[in-house]
Amino acid sequence: MTFITVMARVNGRTPTHTGRGDQDRYVTYLDVPILPTSPIEVGSQVRVVYLEPKPREVARTPNHQREPKYTAYTSDVRGTVIGIRAVDAEVTEFILENANEDSKTKYAYMAIKHDEGTTVCLSLGMRVWRWLTLALTHAPPTRKIPIEPLSAMEWNPM
Repeated sequence: MTFITVMARVNGRTPTHTGRGDQDRYVTYLDVPILPTSPIEVGSQVRVVYLEPKPREVARTPNHQREPKYTAYTSDVRGTVIGIRAVDAEVTEFILENANEDSKTKYAYMAIKHDEGTTVCLSLGMRVWRWLTLALTHAPPTRKIPIEPLSAMEWNPM
């Protein structure tokens, strides 16, 4: 089984409270600022690596060279993309069901810049649905998630 590696910032968590013994499990909201190893689509197997932003003063060296903006950490989130939660002109948000039962995260909502064939890969039917949704709602972009180079992060093996 091949996993797509997704490097993501955590934006927040909310409890699931499904009433089925999931009282201590959460929905984790993620922004994906670094290109995944392959475009994400419904049915993809995904492994999440957490990115922690560095303090702003650490992001520049004395000679004004850019240092990595993030430190990457392994996470206990891996599973299957089961659907799309939301779309706007700039962003597509995927729903990842975490297969790791020991994790506090039950679902992860991964928001990524929509760039067909590079960051996302939607079926023809999903592309038509997305186009119709955007055309009928006339929704302006609600947020931007710029894609940054892989050099924007450094690995922390902890």
